[in-house]
Amino acid sequence: MTGKNVDELLVNPEKAAEETISEENKRNYLKYREAFFEHANKLEVGKFSDIFIDQGNYVIVYCSNRIERGYKSLTEVHDEVYRMTMDKQFQVYIDRLSESADVQYLD
Repeated sequence: MTGKNVDELLVNPEKAAEETISEENKRNYLKYREAFFEHANKLEVGKFSDIFIDQGNYVIVYCSNRIERGYKSLTEVHDEVYRMTMDKQFQVYIDRLSESADVQYLD
């Protein structure tokens, strides 16, 4: 986001995007928007985050409310923990393959 776009949001705040992290989309935020999730997860209700970059955009997160979920048993979250672990292991595997790949360009 360029300085001009930031100035435009200050003048036209209706162009800002509102996002909600829920049980349904939490996994995608953890996987694809880790910086956004980390900043949002640390905030108290009614507080703003520092400015940070997420997917090439300058972002400020505001926590308007939280729904306390409490704790879940391992049995309840087993599938989610398994998927997260497999995603991380798969990413490590792909990174290793890409580092060791012998790429040849043909004319």
